[in-house]
Amino acid sequence: MPEPIVTLNEESLKPDLRELVRRTVEDTLNSLFEEEADDLVGAGRYERTESESSPIPFILHYAAAASSRFLASNSSG
Repeated sequence: MPEPIVTLNEESLKPDLRELVRRTVEDTLNSLFEEEADDLVGAGRYERTESESSPIPFILHYAAAASSRFLASNSSG
């Protein structure tokens, strides 16, 4: 039987794969948070509505940022 041309060390790929999955989930959640915030507020990020006097956009932005930091800090393991 011929010798393999390429060998693959699966153990060395696990951390990279774990980071890729973590970033993908984080990006997906952030997109969902942003879309939901846009729907609730009626304007996209950095846009203003006619009656923007509510702190809700800022609260949602900081909540999304906090969730991102939480995911990042709890991703190892």
